[in-house]
Amino acid sequence: MIPAEKIDEIIEKLDIVEVISKFVQLKKSGKSYKGLCPFHPEKTPSFFVSTEKQIFHCFGCGTGGNVITFLMKMENLSFNEAAMVAAEMAGVEIPKTRFSSEIDSKKKEICETNKIAMDFFKNMLESKYGSQAIDYLEKRGISHDYREKFGFGYAPAGNKLVEYVKEKKLSIEQFEQAGLITKKENEYVDLFKNRIIMPIFDHRNNIAGFGARAIEESQQPKYLNTPENYVFKKGNLFYGLNWAKEKIKNVDFAIIVEGYFDLIKMHIAGFENTIAPLGTALTENHMRLLKRWTNKILLVFDSDSAGTSAAFRSLETILSEGCEVKIGVMPSGFDPDEFLDNYGT
Repeated sequence: MIPAEKIDEIIEKLDIVEVISKFVQLKKSGKSYKGLCPFHPEKTPSFFVSTEKQIFHCFGCGTGGNVITFLMKMENLSFNEAAMVAAEMAGVEIPKTRFSSEIDSKKKEICETNKIAMDFFKNMLESKYGSQAIDYLEKRGISHDYREKFGFGYAPAGNKLVEYVKEKKLSIEQFEQAGLITKKENEYVDLFKNRIIMPIFDHRNNIAGFGARAIEESQQPKYLNTPENYVFKKGNLFYGLNWAKEKIKNVDFAIIVEGYFDLIKMHIAGFENTIAPLGTALTENHMRLLKRWTNKILLVFDSDSAGTSAAFRSLETILSEGCEVKIGVMPSGFDPDEFLDNYGT
Protein backbone atom coordinates (compact mmCIF):
# COMPACT_ATOMS: atom_id res chain seq x y z
CA MET A 1 0.00 0.00 0.00
CA ILE A 2 1.09 3.57 -0.72
CA PRO A 3 1.27 5.61 2.51
CA ALA A 4 -1.63 8.06 3.00
CA GLU A 5 0.74 11.01 3.39
CA LYS A 6 2.22 10.23 -0.05
CA ILE A 7 -1.28 10.21 -1.58
CA ASP A 8 -1.91 13.64 -0.02
CA GLU A 9 1.42 14.89 -1.40
CA ILE A 10 0.57 13.66 -4.91
CA ILE A 11 -2.84 15.36 -4.89
CA GLU A 12 -1.33 18.55 -3.51
CA LYS A 13 1.44 18.71 -6.13
CA LEU A 14 -0.64 17.87 -9.19
CA ASP A 15 -2.86 20.38 -10.98
CA ILE A 16 -6.03 18.40 -11.72
CA VAL A 17 -6.93 20.71 -14.62
CA GLU A 18 -3.57 20.09 -16.29
CA VAL A 19 -3.94 16.31 -15.92
CA ILE A 20 -7.55 16.12 -17.11
CA SER A 21 -6.77 18.46 -20.04
CA LYS A 22 -4.61 15.66 -21.48
CA PHE A 23 -7.83 13.68 -21.99
CA VAL A 24 -10.67 16.23 -22.11
CA GLN A 25 -10.96 19.60 -23.86
CA LEU A 26 -11.76 22.00 -21.01
CA LYS A 27 -13.00 25.60 -21.10
CA LYS A 28 -13.00 28.14 -18.27
CA SER A 29 -16.40 28.51 -16.63
CA GLY A 30 -16.36 30.93 -13.69
CA LYS A 31 -13.96 29.57 -11.07
CA SER A 32 -14.08 26.09 -12.63
CA TYR A 33 -13.52 24.42 -15.99
CA LYS A 34 -16.04 22.41 -17.98
CA GLY A 35 -16.04 19.95 -20.87
CA LEU A 36 -17.78 16.94 -22.35
CA CYS A 37 -17.73 14.01 -19.93
CA PRO A 38 -15.35 11.23 -21.02
CA PHE A 39 -17.36 8.64 -19.09
CA HIS A 40 -20.73 8.91 -20.86
CA PRO A 41 -22.01 10.25 -24.21
CA GLU A 42 -23.27 13.85 -24.11
CA LYS A 43 -23.63 16.88 -26.37
CA THR A 44 -23.85 19.58 -23.69
CA PRO A 45 -20.93 19.80 -21.24
CA SER A 46 -21.87 18.65 -17.74
CA PHE A 47 -18.35 17.67 -16.63
CA PHE A 48 -16.80 20.23 -14.24
CA VAL A 49 -13.30 20.49 -12.76
CA SER A 50 -12.62 22.65 -9.70
CA THR A 51 -9.14 24.15 -9.38
CA GLU A 52 -9.96 25.34 -5.87
CA LYS A 53 -11.04 21.94 -4.54
CA GLN A 54 -8.88 19.87 -6.97
CA ILE A 55 -11.82 17.60 -7.80
CA PHE A 56 -13.97 16.78 -10.83
CA HIS A 57 -17.69 16.02 -11.04
CA CYS A 58 -20.08 15.15 -13.86
CA PHE A 59 -23.65 16.32 -13.26
CA GLY A 60 -24.82 14.00 -16.03
CA CYS A 61 -23.59 10.61 -14.82
CA GLY A 62 -22.56 11.45 -11.26
CA THR A 63 -18.93 10.39 -11.66
CA GLY A 64 -16.49 12.41 -9.57
CA GLY A 65 -13.41 12.41 -7.38
CA ASN A 66 -9.81 13.59 -7.27
CA VAL A 67 -7.00 13.30 -9.79
CA ILE A 68 -6.23 9.69 -8.82
CA THR A 69 -9.89 8.70 -9.17
CA PHE A 70 -9.91 10.29 -12.62
CA LEU A 71 -6.86 8.29 -13.75
CA MET A 72 -8.37 5.09 -12.34
CA LYS A 73 -11.54 5.54 -14.38
CA MET A 74 -9.95 6.99 -17.48
CA GLU A 75 -7.16 4.42 -17.80
CA ASN A 76 -9.00 1.51 -16.15
CA LEU A 77 -6.33 1.23 -13.42
CA SER A 78 -6.41 -0.05 -9.87
CA PHE A 79 -6.02 2.56 -7.12
CA ASN A 80 -2.34 1.68 -6.59
CA GLU A 81 -1.61 1.71 -10.34
CA ALA A 82 -3.28 5.13 -10.74
CA ALA A 83 -1.45 6.49 -7.69
CA MET A 84 1.89 5.32 -9.13
CA VAL A 85 1.11 7.02 -12.48
CA ALA A 86 0.10 10.20 -10.63
CA ALA A 87 3.23 10.02 -8.46
CA GLU A 88 5.41 9.91 -11.56
CA MET A 89 3.57 12.94 -13.00
CA ALA A 90 4.01 14.83 -9.72
CA GLY A 91 7.64 13.81 -9.20
CA VAL A 92 6.78 12.17 -5.88
CA GLU A 93 8.99 9.23 -4.92
CA ILE A 94 7.10 6.23 -3.56
CA PRO A 95 9.07 4.02 -1.15
CA LYS A 96 9.35 0.45 -2.38
CA THR A 97 9.88 -2.80 -0.56
CA ARG A 98 13.17 -4.56 -1.20
CA PHE A 99 11.30 -7.28 -3.09
CA SER A 100 9.45 -4.88 -5.43
CA SER A 101 12.69 -2.94 -6.06
CA GLU A 102 14.45 -6.16 -7.10
CA ILE A 103 11.59 -7.07 -9.47
CA ASP A 104 11.62 -3.57 -11.01
CA SER A 105 15.38 -3.81 -11.47
CA LYS A 106 15.06 -7.17 -13.27
CA LYS A 107 12.30 -5.81 -15.51
CA LYS A 108 14.43 -2.82 -16.44
CA GLU A 109 17.42 -5.06 -17.20
CA ILE A 110 15.31 -7.30 -19.46
CA CYS A 111 13.88 -4.35 -21.41
CA GLU A 112 17.35 -2.84 -21.86
CA THR A 113 18.74 -6.20 -22.98
CA ASN A 114 15.88 -6.61 -25.45
CA LYS A 115 16.70 -3.19 -26.92
CA ILE A 116 20.31 -4.28 -27.52
CA ALA A 117 19.04 -7.51 -29.08
CA MET A 118 16.57 -5.68 -31.33
CA ASP A 119 19.35 -3.47 -32.70
CA PHE A 120 21.47 -6.57 -33.29
CA PHE A 121 18.65 -8.37 -35.15
CA LYS A 122 17.90 -5.29 -37.28
CA ASN A 123 21.56 -5.02 -38.26
CA MET A 124 21.60 -8.72 -39.16
CA LEU A 125 18.58 -8.23 -41.44
CA GLU A 126 20.41 -5.53 -43.39
CA SER A 127 23.69 -7.49 -43.48
CA LYS A 128 24.83 -10.23 -45.87
CA TYR A 129 23.05 -12.75 -43.63
CA GLY A 130 19.62 -11.20 -44.14
CA SER A 131 19.06 -11.46 -47.91
CA GLN A 132 16.83 -14.56 -47.69
CA ALA A 133 14.77 -12.97 -44.92
CA ILE A 134 14.33 -9.75 -46.92
CA ASP A 135 13.25 -11.77 -49.98
CA TYR A 136 10.69 -13.57 -47.82
CA LEU A 137 9.29 -10.31 -46.42
CA GLU A 138 9.18 -8.65 -49.85
CA LYS A 139 7.20 -11.63 -51.20
CA ARG A 140 4.74 -11.15 -48.36
CA GLY A 141 4.27 -7.52 -49.32
CA ILE A 142 6.31 -5.97 -46.51
CA SER A 143 8.45 -3.17 -47.94
CA HIS A 144 11.51 -1.52 -46.39
CA ASP A 145 9.40 1.26 -44.84
CA TYR A 146 7.15 -1.23 -43.08
CA ARG A 147 10.12 -3.34 -42.01
CA GLU A 148 11.39 -0.19 -40.29
CA LYS A 149 8.02 0.70 -38.78
CA PHE A 150 7.49 -2.72 -37.23
CA GLY A 151 11.14 -3.19 -36.26
CA PHE A 152 11.77 -6.38 -38.23
CA GLY A 153 15.07 -8.15 -37.71
CA TYR A 154 16.76 -11.44 -38.50
CA ALA A 155 18.41 -14.09 -36.35
CA PRO A 156 20.98 -15.95 -38.48
CA ALA A 157 21.73 -19.65 -38.19
CA GLY A 158 24.43 -20.55 -35.69
CA ASN A 159 25.07 -18.58 -32.52
CA LYS A 160 25.69 -15.07 -33.82
CA LEU A 161 24.05 -13.40 -30.83
CA VAL A 162 26.23 -15.32 -28.36
CA GLU A 163 29.29 -14.32 -30.39
CA TYR A 164 28.16 -10.67 -30.40
CA VAL A 165 27.55 -10.62 -26.63
CA LYS A 166 31.01 -12.08 -25.98
CA GLU A 167 32.70 -9.74 -28.46
CA LYS A 168 31.08 -6.67 -26.87
CA LYS A 169 31.81 -8.00 -23.35
CA LEU A 170 28.12 -7.80 -22.40
CA SER A 171 26.56 -9.84 -19.61
CA ILE A 172 25.59 -13.19 -21.10
CA GLU A 173 23.55 -13.90 -17.95
CA GLN A 174 21.32 -10.90 -18.73
CA PHE A 175 20.65 -12.25 -22.22
CA GLU A 176 19.87 -15.63 -20.67
CA GLN A 177 17.50 -13.94 -18.18
CA ALA A 178 15.75 -12.22 -21.12
CA GLY A 179 15.30 -15.61 -22.81
CA LEU A 180 17.43 -14.74 -25.84
CA ILE A 181 20.22 -17.16 -25.05
CA THR A 182 19.93 -20.58 -23.46
CA LYS A 183 22.33 -23.23 -22.18
CA LYS A 184 22.68 -26.63 -23.83
CA GLU A 185 25.23 -29.14 -22.58
CA ASN A 186 27.06 -26.35 -20.71
CA GLU A 187 27.31 -24.25 -23.87
CA TYR A 188 25.48 -20.96 -24.47
CA VAL A 189 23.44 -21.00 -27.69
CA ASP A 190 21.02 -18.62 -29.44
CA LEU A 191 17.33 -19.31 -28.89
CA PHE A 192 16.36 -17.91 -32.31
CA LYS A 193 18.12 -19.33 -35.37
CA ASN A 194 17.36 -18.61 -39.03
CA ARG A 195 14.19 -16.75 -38.11
CA ILE A 196 12.57 -13.44 -38.94
CA ILE A 197 12.34 -11.46 -35.72
CA MET A 198 9.47 -9.19 -34.67
CA PRO A 199 9.86 -7.16 -31.46
CA ILE A 200 6.86 -7.24 -29.14
CA PHE A 201 6.29 -3.97 -27.28
CA ASP A 202 4.09 -3.38 -24.28
CA HIS A 203 1.61 -0.49 -24.43
CA ARG A 204 4.27 1.86 -23.00
CA ASN A 205 6.69 1.03 -25.86
CA ASN A 206 9.05 -1.11 -23.77
CA ILE A 207 10.40 -4.11 -25.69
CA ALA A 208 8.87 -7.00 -23.75
CA GLY A 209 10.13 -9.80 -25.97
CA PHE A 210 10.19 -11.17 -29.51
CA GLY A 211 8.22 -13.30 -31.92
CA ALA A 212 10.27 -15.31 -34.41
CA ARG A 213 8.99 -16.79 -37.68
CA ALA A 214 10.83 -19.68 -39.33
CA ILE A 215 11.98 -18.96 -42.89
CA GLU A 216 12.18 -22.59 -43.96
CA GLU A 217 8.79 -24.31 -43.97
CA SER A 218 10.49 -27.46 -42.65
CA GLN A 219 11.53 -25.58 -39.48
CA GLN A 220 9.43 -26.35 -36.42
CA PRO A 221 7.80 -24.73 -34.66
CA LYS A 222 6.80 -22.19 -37.30
CA TYR A 223 6.55 -19.47 -34.64
CA LEU A 224 8.65 -19.17 -31.51
CA ASN A 225 8.22 -16.58 -28.77
CA THR A 226 10.45 -15.34 -25.98
CA PRO A 227 9.95 -17.62 -22.95
CA GLU A 228 7.83 -16.13 -20.15
CA ASN A 229 9.77 -13.97 -17.71
CA TYR A 230 9.26 -10.92 -15.47
CA VAL A 231 8.34 -8.78 -18.49
CA PHE A 232 7.11 -11.17 -21.17
CA LYS A 233 3.77 -12.58 -20.05
CA LYS A 234 1.63 -13.59 -23.03
CA GLY A 235 -1.63 -13.26 -21.11
CA ASN A 236 -0.88 -9.57 -20.44
CA LEU A 237 0.38 -8.47 -23.87
CA PHE A 238 -1.13 -7.64 -27.24
CA TYR A 239 1.09 -7.49 -30.30
CA GLY A 240 0.68 -4.06 -31.88
CA LEU A 241 -1.11 -2.27 -29.04
CA ASN A 242 1.71 0.28 -28.84
CA TRP A 243 1.00 1.31 -32.46
CA ALA A 244 -2.79 0.90 -32.33
CA LYS A 245 -3.88 2.37 -28.98
CA GLU A 246 -4.43 5.97 -30.13
CA LYS A 247 -6.32 4.86 -33.24
CA ILE A 248 -8.41 2.49 -31.10
CA LYS A 249 -9.30 5.36 -28.79
CA ASN A 250 -10.17 7.66 -31.71
CA VAL A 251 -12.44 5.20 -33.54
CA ASP A 252 -13.66 3.57 -30.30
CA PHE A 253 -13.22 -0.05 -31.34
CA ALA A 254 -10.42 -2.58 -31.71
CA ILE A 255 -9.98 -5.26 -34.35
CA ILE A 256 -8.42 -8.41 -32.92
CA VAL A 257 -6.71 -10.86 -35.30
CA GLU A 258 -4.75 -14.03 -34.60
CA GLY A 259 -1.26 -13.60 -35.97
CA TYR A 260 1.67 -11.24 -36.47
CA PHE A 261 1.36 -11.09 -40.25
CA ASP A 262 -2.43 -10.73 -40.09
CA LEU A 263 -1.88 -7.63 -37.95
CA ILE A 264 0.87 -6.20 -40.13
CA LYS A 265 -1.20 -6.59 -43.32
CA MET A 266 -4.21 -5.01 -41.60
CA HIS A 267 -2.09 -2.00 -40.59
CA ILE A 268 -0.64 -1.70 -44.10
CA ALA A 269 -4.22 -1.78 -45.47
CA GLY A 270 -5.16 1.13 -43.19
CA PHE A 271 -6.81 -0.75 -40.32
CA GLU A 272 -4.46 0.72 -37.73
CA ASN A 273 -6.74 -0.15 -34.80
CA THR A 274 -5.75 -3.83 -35.14
CA ILE A 275 -4.05 -5.84 -32.38
CA ALA A 276 -3.28 -9.52 -31.80
CA PRO A 277 -2.85 -11.81 -28.77
CA LEU A 278 0.38 -13.79 -28.74
CA GLY A 279 -0.83 -17.20 -29.84
CA THR A 280 -2.93 -17.56 -26.72
CA ALA A 281 -6.59 -17.26 -25.82
CA LEU A 282 -7.79 -13.84 -24.69
CA THR A 283 -7.52 -13.43 -20.93
CA GLU A 284 -9.20 -11.20 -18.36
CA ASN A 285 -5.94 -9.24 -18.16
CA HIS A 286 -6.05 -8.67 -21.93
CA MET A 287 -9.55 -7.25 -21.70
CA ARG A 288 -8.86 -5.07 -18.67
CA LEU A 289 -5.89 -3.59 -20.50
CA LEU A 290 -7.83 -2.99 -23.71
CA LYS A 291 -10.71 -1.32 -21.86
CA ARG A 292 -8.42 1.65 -21.19
CA TRP A 293 -9.05 2.61 -24.83
CA THR A 294 -12.33 0.92 -25.85
CA ASN A 295 -14.89 -1.69 -24.85
CA LYS A 296 -15.93 -2.45 -28.44
CA ILE A 297 -14.25 -5.33 -30.27
CA LEU A 298 -14.36 -6.92 -33.71
CA LEU A 299 -12.85 -10.42 -33.80
CA VAL A 300 -11.43 -11.39 -37.21
CA PHE A 301 -9.90 -14.83 -36.79
CA ASP A 302 -8.90 -17.42 -39.38
CA SER A 303 -11.70 -19.30 -41.15
CA ASP A 304 -10.35 -22.75 -40.21
CA SER A 305 -11.74 -24.79 -37.32
CA ALA A 306 -8.96 -23.63 -34.97
CA GLY A 307 -9.75 -19.99 -35.73
CA THR A 308 -13.48 -20.52 -35.23
CA SER A 309 -12.86 -22.31 -31.92
CA ALA A 310 -10.54 -19.50 -30.77
CA ALA A 311 -13.18 -16.89 -31.59
CA PHE A 312 -15.86 -18.65 -29.56
CA ARG A 313 -13.46 -19.24 -26.65
CA SER A 314 -12.69 -15.53 -26.66
CA LEU A 315 -16.37 -14.54 -26.56
CA GLU A 316 -16.89 -15.65 -22.97
CA THR A 317 -13.89 -13.66 -21.74
CA ILE A 318 -14.86 -10.55 -23.70
CA LEU A 319 -18.49 -10.61 -22.57
CA SER A 320 -17.58 -11.36 -18.94
CA GLU A 321 -15.62 -8.08 -18.90
CA GLY A 322 -18.66 -6.13 -20.10
CA CYS A 323 -17.37 -5.47 -23.62
CA GLU A 324 -19.34 -5.37 -26.86
CA VAL A 325 -18.18 -7.84 -29.50
CA LYS A 326 -18.82 -8.68 -33.15
CA ILE A 327 -17.27 -11.47 -35.20
CA GLY A 328 -15.98 -10.86 -38.72
CA VAL A 329 -16.21 -14.08 -40.75
CA MET A 330 -13.43 -14.80 -43.23
CA PRO A 331 -14.26 -16.72 -46.43
CA SER A 332 -13.40 -20.42 -46.19
CA GLY A 333 -9.67 -21.09 -46.46
CA PHE A 334 -8.55 -17.53 -45.70
CA ASP A 335 -6.97 -15.65 -42.85
CA PRO A 336 -6.89 -11.81 -42.91
CA ASP A 337 -3.34 -11.78 -44.35
CA GLU A 338 -4.30 -14.06 -47.28
CA PHE A 339 -7.61 -12.29 -47.85
CA LEU A 340 -5.93 -8.88 -48.16
CA ASP A 341 -3.29 -10.34 -50.50
CA ASN A 342 -6.00 -11.73 -52.79
CA TYR A 343 -8.74 -9.12 -52.60
CA GLY A 344 -7.23 -5.98 -51.08
CA THR A 345 -9.40 -3.77 -48.88
